[in-house]
Amino acid sequence: MTLQLLDPGTYRAKNGALIHCRRCADGSLRVERDDGERAPADEIMLKLSDDPDWPDAPRIFEPLLASD
Repeated sequence: MTLQLLDPGTYRAKNGALIHCRRCADGSLRVERDDGERAPADEIMLKLSDDPDWPDAPRIFEPLLASD
């Protein structure tokens, strides 16, 4: 088994759940599944986004509303 180092972002678990990894104030990483439970590192398969809140981050600018 290899040790996987995580960066902040959103990952996909083996079972299909989303896993969000956020940096804490003390420099450590907090890793949670979408259901709020802790996620073991061996569940993580694929990084989907550098944004730890993806896909739930609010959209500030809607490009189609601003087009001429």
